[in-house]
Amino acid sequence: MTTRTPYDALDSLLAMAASGDLGALCARHGVELLVAHGSVVDPEPLRPPRDLDLAFRTRHDVEPDLLDLTNDLLDATRFDGLDLMNLNRAGVVARAHALSPQSRVLYEAARGIFATAQMAAITMAMETRRLRLLDLELMAER
Repeated sequence: MTTRTPYDALDSLLAMAASGDLGALCARHGVELLVAHGSVVDPEPLRPPRDLDLAFRTRHDVEPDLLDLTNDLLDATRFDGLDLMNLNRAGVVARAHALSPQSRVLYEAARGIFATAQMAAITMAMETRRLRLLDLELMAER
């Protein structure tokens, strides 16, 4: 891998999105949504980012080959600091963070996928917050 920054890797993905190459890569893997999140898209990160956080969601009829998808993204960005999250399997809080308003949509197979996923993730996080707090209280009592 070439020594690059997470910002360079994000720029590579944005260029691929503009050219349609990222759409082709995502379609090949059944990915319907790909977003960048975390410190790279934070306008005021606490420290310089060391990795590029990416979250993806595949179509419901697709079981992704995570290794193959990761390798294709590594080849595309020439950056080995990628951190991939499968939104199909992510926990409630992780999904809400990855789909926050600050996230940068890199690819969506159809218009509105990100907005719908974001609303669902944030709603689920809000609705389950009390249960998560109760779990923490129970663990603290042990």
